[in-house]
Amino acid sequence: MREGCGGACLASFLIGTSLGAAVALLLAPESGERTRRRLRRAAEDAQDYLEDVGDRIGEKADHALRSVEKKTRSVMG
Repeated sequence: MREGCGGACLASFLIGTSLGAAVALLLAPESGERTRRRLRRAAEDAQDYLEDVGDRIGEKADHALRSVEKKTRSVMG
C-alpha cells in the first residue's frame, strides 16, 4: 500500500469491501449460516484494517507534533 494516501485508500477499501460482499451474497450457493459467518469475518477484517490505519495516522501525527515542537524550541532559543 502507498504511504500517505489517507482518505482515498480508506474510501477505496470500503467501496471494494461493500461490492465484494454484495457480489458474494448474490452469487454464493452457501447456506445462510455460512454466509453470515463469512460476512462477520469480513467485518472483523475491515475493523482490523481501520484500527491499523488509525494507529498509523496517530503515529504520524505524533511524529509531526514532535518535529514542530523541536523546530519551535530551536527558533525560540
